[in-house]
Amino acid sequence: DVDGLELLLHLVGGANPPSIVLVASIREVASEPSTAFVRRARDALAALPITRVETLGRLAPPEARALVRALAPEASDAHMDAIVHAAEGIPLYLTELGVAAASSGAGDEVHDLETLIRDRFLALDEASKRVLSFTVIAARPTLRSVLLAAAFDAPSRAPAASAIAILEVNRLLLRETDPRGEAVRAYHAAVENVVLAHTDAGARAAIHVRLVDALEALGIGEPEELFHHTDLAGDTRRAAEHAERA
Repeated sequence: DVDGLELLLHLVGGANPPSIVLVASIREVASEPSTAFVRRARDALAALPITRVETLGRLAPPEARALVRALAPEASDAHMDAIVHAAEGIPLYLTELGVAAASSGAGDEVHDLETLIRDRFLALDEASKRVLSFTVIAARPTLRSVLLAAAFDAPSRAPAASAIAILEVNRLLLRETDPRGEAVRAYHAAVENVVLAHTDAGARAAIHVRLVDALEALGIGEPEELFHHTDLAGDTRRAAEHAERA
């Protein structure tokens, strides 16, 4: 992200930069801000001494076919060819289609990625849907303790904790390390798109309110994070207070 790039350039851009081995990746997204960031990151990294920048293309058809075969060994040749054609060499899409092909009763139909994720989302129990919705609306890696405190009242938190494991198994959520504890985020931008499509503006604002309440109650919210949620919740008074602290 932008902050990470700025930190990297600060560390290695001085007169006596440290010797480091850094392996970084940037996923291109078809949007103007993302395209500008990718261009800036490439230019900045290429200007550093002893830097090698590689562009990884899509998987070639034989590679794509081998990936799908490993995931769905029982798929017919015609079904596999359809998956390889539809996925256009994108590993995530190949993986999701391959897993779907291996599922019992999936048939030979090939869906687009968001349809696969939408069907998986709609099949979740209500607690898992709620956890994923709060994760997506948070729009950043969020501490598990904050997420459960925001999404559920105290008596419901213990049973709801299993929702995170369910979401991981369904490849809808990822865990991340955080100095303050375990954090989670959406598995992929396509997951975010599906959840946002099923969450109206009023529900989003209510989630932001509960997130900021949980952060304040636990005493771990940064001013910028608290401003972000109060602003999107439409609470101008609290947003102004947090903006001043930030």
